[in-house]
Amino acid sequence: MDYQKISGQGFNLHLIEKKLTKRNIVEIRLADKIKYEDITKRYFLNKYLISITNNYPTERLLSIKTEDLYNVHLGSTIERIGNISLFVIGISFLNEKYTEKGMIDQTIKFLKEIVYNCNFNEEQFKVIKKRIIEEIKDEEESKKYKATISLKEAMDKNSPFAFRRVYLKQLNSLTLQDIKDYYQQVISESDINIYAVGDFSFTAFSKKILKNFSFPSKPKLFKNNCLIHNKFRLLSKKVMKKDKVNQSILKIGFKLKDLNLFEQEYVMPIYNEILGGGSNSKLFNEVREKHSLAYYSSSLYSPYDNVLYISSGISKENYRLTKKLISKIINDLQQGKFTEEDITSAKNNMINRFNMNRKESSFLISRQVLKQYYKAKDIDEVIKQIKKVTKKQIIDASKKIKLDTIYFLYGGESNETD
Repeated sequence: MDYQKISGQGFNLHLIEKKLTKRNIVEIRLADKIKYEDITKRYFLNKYLISITNNYPTERLLSIKTEDLYNVHLGSTIERIGNISLFVIGISFLNEKYTEKGMIDQTIKFLKEIVYNCNFNEEQFKVIKKRIIEEIKDEEESKKYKATISLKEAMDKNSPFAFRRVYLKQLNSLTLQDIKDYYQQVISESDINIYAVGDFSFTAFSKKILKNFSFPSKPKLFKNNCLIHNKFRLLSKKVMKKDKVNQSILKIGFKLKDLNLFEQEYVMPIYNEILGGGSNSKLFNEVREKHSLAYYSSSLYSPYDNVLYISSGISKENYRLTKKLISKIINDLQQGKFTEEDITSAKNNMINRFNMNRKESSFLISRQVLKQYYKAKDIDEVIKQIKKVTKKQIIDASKKIKLDTIYFLYGGESNETD
């Protein structure tokens, strides 16, 4: 895979070669330190920009244009890496050899239209606002979402890992002028990178991007992007909430203390795989299969947040037994009660996922993003380091896991089972 980085006016361009792919992808990523007061504005603007423009003043006209460009896929999202918020706008489009000459130029100009030719008006502002309110309602109806966000807020409501995508109170006070002002702030103050992956000539494609895009901002260098925890509980916090669900949800949150970079990037992912990463994990085999205490039981490790979560769907009466068994599994791993076969299986699962994902364009972009903000290594180097991890290193890292909060959402009278 060839890669090239080129400096543009107010941004860096990253070109990634992917031979024989039918679709090319271009993503514009505008990064800044996450701020609580900007969360809702940021999400709102992210949705607004891809809805209408001055040349396509209705969503229907914008949709017709994407069809004219051989069904260009236009999308936007907000991502987070530790303390960094990434404002993403991207398009996926057919390689010109499958369409007609000049389509790459037209597609890039269409993306330029989305970014620069914003149509801010009160009518569309109300449409997007109503749409986001409906999203909030849908999220609140999901008990899994409620349990997850409640656990994070119980752990540390002021930490970025506990921030919601959008806050209703902020949304209700938002004005069109707020969005206009924030648009100017994002364009002029962000660290901006454009990523392009596909089967194209680097020279020709870069000229098209450099010709159409420029920003007043200057590339920034962010430091200390991962979240570091300074407070650890001597006694874990317990939160129990009753709700109308048949299937109760047990969530357990841990903070990680003083991991070195090798542990953070290579050892803890293997630990997580052994603990609850799949059908060969301890949580799956012990909690679900052997003892039949849970409908599901798994773990999730976030290296950028230095946290680990365990999630289990259980019956209310199994709460104490499940919690006790999970605690035993954690203690057993700290005492080295797992086999070399467990380690080999975990490593193979991780390596296989990397080898499968490296074929995907979106994964190639995400790796370049992680290299910039998280100092991630090339996939081949990651696989090489994974293979080096020893049982002793896993045991040592497991002792740096500190139990923080246990959150239990238990059942009331309802037919809901999500």
